[in-house]
Amino acid sequence: MTERTRVARRLYRLLLRAWPRSYRDAYGAEMEDAFMALLRLEGERAGGLGRARAWAGAVLDAGISGPGARVRFGSNQGWGGDTMGTLWADIRYAVRSLKRRPVFAATAVLTIAVGIGANSAVFTVVNGFMVQPLPYEEPHELVSLFAGNPEQGYSGTDVNPADAADWGARSTSLEDVAVLEETAFNWTGGDVPEQLAALRVTTNFLSLIGWQPALGRDFLPEEDAEGGDASVILMDGFWERRFARDRSILGTTLILDGETVTIVGVMPPDFLYYDMRPDLLRPWGVDVSLVPRGGHYAEALGRMASGVTIDATREELEAIARELEAEHPENAGWTVEVISLKTNVVGPIAAAASVVLMGAVGFILLMACVNVANLLLARAGSRNREVAVRAALGAGRGRIMRQLLTESVLLAMVGGALGLVGAVWGYKAIVAGLPPTLPPVFTFEMDGSVLSFTAFITVGAAVLFGILPAVRTTSDLGSTLRDAGRAGTSRGASRFGSALVILQTAMAVVLLVGGSLLMKSVTEMQNRDFGFRPENVLTARIALPEQEYDSREASTVYWTTLTDRVRALPGVLEAGTTQSHPLMGSNWGRTIRVEGQDVADDRGRRVRLTLASPGLFEAIGFELSAGRVFTDADDFEGQRVAIVNESFVERYLGPDDDPLQQTILSGETFRAPIVGVVRNAIERAVDADPEPSLYLPIAQQDVRTRSLVIRTNQDPTTFVSRMQEAVWSIDGDIPVSRVQTMTSLVRDRVGGFAIIGQLMGIFAVLSLILGAVGIYGVTAYAAGQRRSEIGVRLAMGAERTDVVRMVVREGARRAAVGIVIGLVLATAMGGAIQGILVGVAPRDPVILGTVTAVITAVSLFGLWLPARRASRVDPVRALTGEG
Repeated sequence: MTERTRVARRLYRLLLRAWPRSYRDAYGAEMEDAFMALLRLEGERAGGLGRARAWAGAVLDAGISGPGARVRFGSNQGWGGDTMGTLWADIRYAVRSLKRRPVFAATAVLTIAVGIGANSAVFTVVNGFMVQPLPYEEPHELVSLFAGNPEQGYSGTDVNPADAADWGARSTSLEDVAVLEETAFNWTGGDVPEQLAALRVTTNFLSLIGWQPALGRDFLPEEDAEGGDASVILMDGFWERRFARDRSILGTTLILDGETVTIVGVMPPDFLYYDMRPDLLRPWGVDVSLVPRGGHYAEALGRMASGVTIDATREELEAIARELEAEHPENAGWTVEVISLKTNVVGPIAAAASVVLMGAVGFILLMACVNVANLLLARAGSRNREVAVRAALGAGRGRIMRQLLTESVLLAMVGGALGLVGAVWGYKAIVAGLPPTLPPVFTFEMDGSVLSFTAFITVGAAVLFGILPAVRTTSDLGSTLRDAGRAGTSRGASRFGSALVILQTAMAVVLLVGGSLLMKSVTEMQNRDFGFRPENVLTARIALPEQEYDSREASTVYWTTLTDRVRALPGVLEAGTTQSHPLMGSNWGRTIRVEGQDVADDRGRRVRLTLASPGLFEAIGFELSAGRVFTDADDFEGQRVAIVNESFVERYLGPDDDPLQQTILSGETFRAPIVGVVRNAIERAVDADPEPSLYLPIAQQDVRTRSLVIRTNQDPTTFVSRMQEAVWSIDGDIPVSRVQTMTSLVRDRVGGFAIIGQLMGIFAVLSLILGAVGIYGVTAYAAGQRRSEIGVRLAMGAERTDVVRMVVREGARRAAVGIVIGLVLATAMGGAIQGILVGVAPRDPVILGTVTAVITAVSLFGLWLPARRASRVDPVRALTGEG
C-alpha cells in the first residue's frame, strides 16, 4: 500500500464519523472499500481531476446522508438529526433566510468571492511553478550539476564534459549523468534559411529523464563516439511546422551547417525540455570523457539512486571533485554544486514571488472572512428573537449552531463558485503577463489540484467566518430566553469585533507596504539607467556555418561586408556586432590579472567578457567616460587592446591608478593595455548590479555566431526586411534569427517583476477597501448598539460633536493598535522580500510613512461616517426604542 493510499484511507475514515457508530459498524468497512475502488478508478480515468470528483462526492455524501442516518438510527443529540429536520431542511431554511436579506447576502457572497477568487487565481499559477512535478520519470531524483570555483568567485557555472563524465562514472549516489549543450544549426532545406534551436546531448539523455521518441528510435550508444552525430531526433512542433507530421520522414536527411544528418526519430507532442524550446536533438558525437579539461561550456543532469538524498550526493561528488583536482592541474580550485532540477528550473525569484503572492492572497481571504464575520455578528443582534423562539421550541445549542453554520457554508459555496469563475479570468490574465522567456516546462491550468484547493479554502472560509459568530450567538440561550429575544449584544461580542478590526488594519498595512515596495521596485527597474539607450535599436542573431566559412579570414570578410551594407541603409545611424549584446545573458566569464598587482590578489579578478566590433558601442548606446572605443585598426594583426567599465575600475584599481595606464593579463600569453573606460551597463539581468566588465575587439577573435546591433532614426521594426535582404544579398543560405528590438527585450526582462508588482498593487488596494469596510461596519454596529446611551447624552445636553468625538476616539484606538502591529509585521516582511527588490530599501521610510498616513486617513473616514450618523439620532426615538 502506497503512502498516498494510506493517507486517503485515514481521511475517509474521518469522513465516516458523520454517520452514527452503529451505522459505521454495520456498513463502514464496505463503504471504505467501495470508495477506495472509486478513487483508484477515477484517478486512472481522469488523474487529479477524477480524484477531486471522488472526494467531492464523498464530502457531499457525508454532509447529506450522514445526518439522515443519525435520524434513522435514532440519534437525536448534538450535531445529528433532531425533531426540527435534516440537513436539507437546514439548507432550505438558510436559503429563505438569506433571501429575506438580499443586501446582506450579496455583500457577504461578493466579499468571499473576492478572497476565494484571488486565492484560486494565484494558486493556479503557483501550482504550475511550485507544486506540479516536472514531466519526467521520478522527477524528484533528477539533479542539476554545476561547476564552482570559490577562489575565483565562480558559482553555478557550466561544467566541463569530461568532469561530468567522471562524476557519473565514480559516483555511487548517481545512477547516471547526461551532458547537454544548447546550440543552434543553420538549416537550408526550407523555403528560407532558418536557424534551428537544438540540444546536443549524450545518448543517455532521453533514457535518463524517462522519455522515448513517439516515432522512430532513440540515439544509439555508439553515436557518442567521434563522428557519431550524423543523426537527429525532431521535436513534435518542428515536425508539424515544417513537415506537416509526415510519418515517412524517418530516414530522410537534413542539411545542418552544411552537414548531412539523418532523421531517426520524432518526440511525442507533450515532451518538454525544461529550459528552452528546441527544434531537434543531436548526439554529442564525441566521447565526452576525452574532452580537454579546463573549458566549462556544458550542462550536466544527473539521476540520483533511489533513496539517496541530495546532501549525500553533494558530499560524495565534492570528494570526487577533489580527486579530479589532484589528478588534473586544469581542475585547480574547481568543485561541483548539486541542486534539484526543480529548484534550478524554478529559480530563486519565482520561488520567492510564489511565497509572497500566496501570503498576500491569504491575507486578502482572511480579511474577507473577517468582514463577513463582522456582518454575521452585526446580524446576530437582530436574530436574538429568532434564536429565542427556536430555543423555546426545544432546539438545543448544537442544533441552532448547525443551522447558523449551514448559512455560512451556503454563503461560502456561492462565493466560492463565483470566485472560481473570476479566478479563470484572473489566472489567464496573470499568465498573459508572464515573460515569454519563461521555461516551457511550466504549464498553468485549473486542474484537480486547483479545484481541491478551492474547495478546501471554501470550507475553511465558511468555518473561519461562521464558527465564532455562531458560538457567540448561541453562547447563552438562557439569557436570550429571559430577555424575550430583545435585540442586543454582549460586551464580549464588541471586544471580538474590535479584535477583528485590529487584525484587518494590521493586514492592510502589511499588504500596502509590500505592494508599495514591489511597485516602487518595478518602477525603479523600468526607469533605471541601463548604461545604454534601448530606443530605436534592432538586434538579430546570425551564425556562419563552419564548413563554408572555414577560416578566420572568410568570416572576417563576411562580417565586415555585412556591417558596411547595413550602415549604408537609409535611416541607419550605426551598426556593430558582438557575441552577446546586453540582457542577452550569455557574455562569458573570465579570470584576469592586472599587471603590477600582487599575484595573491589576482584570484578574485573575475570579469564579464564581451567581444565588440567597431560601431557597437555607438549602436547600443554605451557612453565612453575615458579613452577611446574600438576602431578598424584593432584587427587580428593589430595590438591587443581592452576596454573596461567603471565597476572594473572601482573594484580592481586603486583610487590613484589611471586606468588608461594599466594592462590586462590572462593566461600565459594574453596581454592587452586598457585604452578606454565605459559607463556601467546592465549586461545580464535587470535585477542585478553591474559587474566588472572587460571588452575586447571581436576582430581579434574568430567568432562565427554574432548578434547584429543596429541603431536607427525611426521605428526599428520597419528595418527588419531590409536587414534580412542585406544578410541574404551576401549569402542566401544564412538564416536570420531572434530578431528583436532592445525596448521589447527590456520589457520582457522586466515583465516577470512587473506582474508581481501589479498583482501586489491590486491586492493592496483590495486590502484597503476591505479594511475600510470592516472599520466602518464594526463602528456602525457598535454605535447602533449604543443608541440608547447616545440618546441619553444628547437629551442631557451633549453636543453632537461630542458624540462624534466619542465614537471616533474609541475606533481610533483600535486602528492605532492595528497600525502599530502592521508596521512591525511589514518591517519583518520587507526583509523577507529583499531578494526581489531593486533600487528600493526593504524598510523604505517614505513608504512606511505614506502607508501609515493612508491607513490613518482611511480609518478616520471609516470612523467618521458612522459617528456622524450616530450623532444625528433623535433622542426621543432612541430612548423609546423606536426606529
